[in-house]
Amino acid sequence: MKTSIIALAVLFAAPQAFAGWKTEFGAEDRVRAERKSDFDFNGALSDDGWLFFQRLRVNARATKGNYELFAEAMDLRVGSADLPKTAQEDDLDLHQAYLSAGNLFGAPLTLKAGRQELKYGKGRLVWAAVWANRINHFDAAVLKYKAGPLSADAFYGARVGWDEDGWNAPDRRDYLAGVYATWQKEKAGPLVDAYFLSNYSGASRSALSRHTAGLRAALELPGDVEFDAELPYQFGKSAGKSVYAYAFHLELARELDMKWSPRVAAAYN
Repeated sequence: MKTSIIALAVLFAAPQAFAGWKTEFGAEDRVRAERKSDFDFNGALSDDGWLFFQRLRVNARATKGNYELFAEAMDLRVGSADLPKTAQEDDLDLHQAYLSAGNLFGAPLTLKAGRQELKYGKGRLVWAAVWANRINHFDAAVLKYKAGPLSADAFYGARVGWDEDGWNAPDRRDYLAGVYATWQKEKAGPLVDAYFLSNYSGASRSALSRHTAGLRAALELPGDVEFDAELPYQFGKSAGKSVYAYAFHLELARELDMKWSPRVAAAYN
């Protein structure tokens, strides 16, 4: 209950405390059901049944000039029939609460600080996926540069953990930092991403110090075919052992000019 009161106070009281600010309020309630039958491909175990998920999000936004204040609370529920519940519940808690300030020092710089979601590229490495009830979030600071075709983010933050009954607190031993840059002259034009990410976690004996450098390119080929390729390379240490890894993703897709606009894609990963 204490967490709920704090979250709602931040959510609704803070925006109204600033006279002359434009305020907006929003809410989203999502309910999802899953039917599972021999989900683990092991007939010796009984795992036939239903899972039910509900996620309620309420938020408020206040803007004035180059400043933005945003707060969002989230309540997560899980139900089941003939299956154990998954760890996707959380009492009403603070999901996001940040302040963004733009045009810093008269330059094309924006600073966004506080609890927030981090999303970059196509989400293959850093994203806030919404399929599960729980959504990744960080206590972080993000400095964004945007001028002409170039945009670049430098960020540093601690991953926020989950406590079903208490306050969701950041894990000060699990950090993500990096730089993510994008070059694109126009919205539908060719795009190039370049990034360097560092993740350090000392939360257990298997201390992790991992770095990822990568490139991504996206453009439209003749025949309205969309091309997307990404190549990250990873190095560092994990539990005293060296980390050397890479990935490659190639995708070709085309949206058909038909009713409902179906999209056909072929991918190699």
